[in-house]
Amino acid sequence: MRLIRALLVAAIVLQPIIAPAADRGRRLGHYTHQRWSEESDAPRPVTALAQDRRGYLWIATAAGIFRFDGLRFEAISTAIDLVAHGAPSALLVRRNGEVWTNFERSRRFAVYRGGQLRFLRAPPAPHRISAMHESRDGTVWVLTEGIGLPLMRFRNGEWTSFGTEAGAPLDNPFSMVVTREGVVWLSFTGSVARLAPGARRFEFVRRELGTLGRLSLDPEERIWLTERRGTYPITGPGGRGNPPKLRHPYRTDTGQIRGWPVFDREGNLWIATYYDGLERVAQPDPRGAASPAEAMSRVERLTSREGLSSNIVAQIFQDAEGNVWAATANGLDRFWPATLRFEPQLTDTAAFGDLLLQASDGTVYIGQASSVYRVRPGGDPEPIFRTPVEPRTLCEAPDGAIWIGTDDKEVVVWRDGRLRRLPQRAPVDVTIYDCAFDAEGHYWVTASLGGMARYRGGRWQRMFGSAGGAFVPKSMATDGHGRILVQWNDRILSRLDGRRRSSVPIPFGSYEPNATTLYPVAGDTLFIAGRFGLARLRGGRLQTISARTVPLFSGVNGMVQTPAGESWLASPAGILRVSTAELERAFARRGYVPPMQLFGPAHGLRSRPHTHSRRAIVRGGDGRLWIATQTGTLWLNPAEVTRSRAPPSVSVSALTADRVYRDPTSVTLPAGTSNIQIDFAVLSFSNPRAARARYRIEGQDADWIEAGTRRQAFYTNLAPGTYRFRLIGANENGVWNEESATVEFVIPPTFLQSRWFVALCVLAALFLLWFAYRLRVARVTAAIRSRLEERLGERERIARELHDTLLQSVQGLVLRFQSVANRMPVGADSRAHLEAALKRADEVIAEGRDRVQDLRVAEGSSDLPKLLGQRAAEVGFDPEVPVRIVVEGRPRPVHPLVSVELGRIADEALFNVVRHAAAKSVEITIRFGVRELGVEVRDDGIGIAEDVLAQGHRPGHFGLTGMRERAERIGGTLSLDTAPGLGSAVTVTLPGRLAFADYAPAKRLFPSLFRWLKEPSHA
Repeated sequence: MRLIRALLVAAIVLQPIIAPAADRGRRLGHYTHQRWSEESDAPRPVTALAQDRRGYLWIATAAGIFRFDGLRFEAISTAIDLVAHGAPSALLVRRNGEVWTNFERSRRFAVYRGGQLRFLRAPPAPHRISAMHESRDGTVWVLTEGIGLPLMRFRNGEWTSFGTEAGAPLDNPFSMVVTREGVVWLSFTGSVARLAPGARRFEFVRRELGTLGRLSLDPEERIWLTERRGTYPITGPGGRGNPPKLRHPYRTDTGQIRGWPVFDREGNLWIATYYDGLERVAQPDPRGAASPAEAMSRVERLTSREGLSSNIVAQIFQDAEGNVWAATANGLDRFWPATLRFEPQLTDTAAFGDLLLQASDGTVYIGQASSVYRVRPGGDPEPIFRTPVEPRTLCEAPDGAIWIGTDDKEVVVWRDGRLRRLPQRAPVDVTIYDCAFDAEGHYWVTASLGGMARYRGGRWQRMFGSAGGAFVPKSMATDGHGRILVQWNDRILSRLDGRRRSSVPIPFGSYEPNATTLYPVAGDTLFIAGRFGLARLRGGRLQTISARTVPLFSGVNGMVQTPAGESWLASPAGILRVSTAELERAFARRGYVPPMQLFGPAHGLRSRPHTHSRRAIVRGGDGRLWIATQTGTLWLNPAEVTRSRAPPSVSVSALTADRVYRDPTSVTLPAGTSNIQIDFAVLSFSNPRAARARYRIEGQDADWIEAGTRRQAFYTNLAPGTYRFRLIGANENGVWNEESATVEFVIPPTFLQSRWFVALCVLAALFLLWFAYRLRVARVTAAIRSRLEERLGERERIARELHDTLLQSVQGLVLRFQSVANRMPVGADSRAHLEAALKRADEVIAEGRDRVQDLRVAEGSSDLPKLLGQRAAEVGFDPEVPVRIVVEGRPRPVHPLVSVELGRIADEALFNVVRHAAAKSVEITIRFGVRELGVEVRDDGIGIAEDVLAQGHRPGHFGLTGMRERAERIGGTLSLDTAPGLGSAVTVTLPGRLAFADYAPAKRLFPSLFRWLKEPSHA
């Protein structure tokens, strides 16, 4: 019996010691708190909250409906006249994604779908709506504030009311909860009722006037009632049966309750009050509190004095990530479980940083400005030593005693609740800086410029003389062999083995030296941290990770390695967690940056680790890590810290061009749109500013664009086309959501951007080119025709001059000479000579007349077939060779001068046939085309030699050259076609505008165009 009694006593005494930290309930101070109120332009007052399937938080306020992504409040109800309809009073996100609300003044229901908030085609509610809930079968239950008509149901498109005919009391409805089975529970001023699935009448389970009760559901679906006397369950799990016998209800301030209480998923009860802020009961026991004192102490409160945005709280809501939101009269507050937990009794921070010591039994000792605390594994901080003089050092002796060095150089020894003081103060010139015990159990202290001392055999000894110069002892530690490690001066680390000393340089390099942190681990390994980064001394070899490579390692003043293979470091940037294996790799590979997780304000770090604490982080026997910060000592449990592997949800909230398109998926924008704005969100409320976003337009952006904390994308000068915008996001742990949010949008072209316009522009350009070409051709043609006309006029002038002057004069002279000859004797030799000369003169006159006639032949040479026929007949083939004239196309009159030149070219071609071709037949083809005139002289002779074709003429002969020059002179081209044994062909081609006498310059552009379209070409 005595043994059993002793074991029971031991269990009671040891329970706080062996209780695991995981069983400790999270207090309200263990949440990180953030608020949005007037300083952050948050809409207010907030009356209702809800979260949709994508992760947006919906907020009902007096200023309308808003949607929140953690960074921005987006107004949704801008198209609603709030003066006419009033403010929204409740919110419901249905399973199909629709968001429902109701407006106080008009009492009309509105639904958000397809990017727009529209009124439902439903009758207005009879009274103000205070809550809405959807059951698993899709039924919507609506709680009104109307006396006698508390409940409405929407099912299969029909509304049903449950009022006095269903047994509703003539009383104020207060709250509503709906179980998973579809049972609706209502509370009134003095009663609680339930409505079973399919039932038509209420069933009352409690009647007690004036209780002012409000209902809540815990994770096991017990129905809890919060009323004037406190909070307690009224059913068993699932809303069925009776609760366990109540000991004492939790003393919640029910008289101030405004919104209904809410259980979070961890089983904590949160209560919104009207004038006294927020109340919380951590995991209340269904049996109630064990005593009246516990019933009071278990209720935590948070008001505006502690940072709540307002003491008027309307609703509590928990989102999908576990964040708890409070809707207040002045904005919005968010609470999420902090990784680093605040201890309210550890806020009396020491001037030079809190002292932390991990004892061999797993107890953690914390020295603050006027107290030293002990934290046993799984326990809370408890003071063991109060002092008006600030503690400066904490060390554990081999026997487990804690030696405390104070600012006045006094040393106090604490063991098992008893205190004793050393008889003498430490013989150092200034206050104690650090301490350590060696392998023989001797106590060592350093004092920087005050020197170094050892306590052995009840006496103090000064060690190594006076400080100064190369001897300025600071940080100390004891390695696994009991040897003292000490920062000997700014740049030297020494190992003391008795009075023997060995030293290595501290790798400050170009960094300014400062105090270092020493962390010995099992074996012969020592970590050294300072401004330079992190170094490791192992086996006499020093390795360094420079702060230039890993800036977060600069200024580390605390380090812990856990059995789980993690290294934790206290850095000015926050608390770092890195895999020990990755840290080993960083030491082995110069320049390698190990992946790390940084814990900062978003995780509950209220201020950075204290810069003067030499060991700003230690590990207790229960696994908790204790961190000394500027505002006190915090703790975290590495076992409760998880890296989220779930990617965040991403969403494109709006596309703005000519107007705002909300929640777009596929949009056709107005034609000609070139500038757009795309608003998007990475929906992770736990640490929204650490979330990252990347976006791109496929085919437009070469690579992903990093958005940082920006949540908008801007594009300018977009061409018409079809675009696809993609968005991906990552949480604070770098887990990316590869299932991107996408929006396709089409920008139709304007007429000026359309293909028709481009085609018209091309046609216009071609027309202008054609017009310019035709204009140029017309000008060249006019110039050539002008030159031809000038030549023709000049020929006629010369013919007139020759006829009227030279020939007439010569004829006159001949007549005079003839008269002289007539006077001479007949038969005289002189007369015979003179008459012979006169005969020759007649021949010259005849030849002159022929030449004059040739100059005027153009007047009758417009009939080219006739002219060439005459020329062919005059050739005189010997033997006779038939010449055939072929006319193709409609004959047209040819310019006289052109016909002359063509006739002479034909003469030369026929002459060559006579002399060289040995042909049996000749064919002259005249082609009258719309746009050109062609003349071809073809024979069936032996052809033209290849060397003649290559040179363009026979050596010493100029017939071909002359033909080519004549053709060029009238604006044409001459070509030769020949083959051995197949004869040859001489072809002259020239534009019709130059060849034809009936060419009309005034109609040279458009009429000719239509003529070309109507008449076939024979060219």
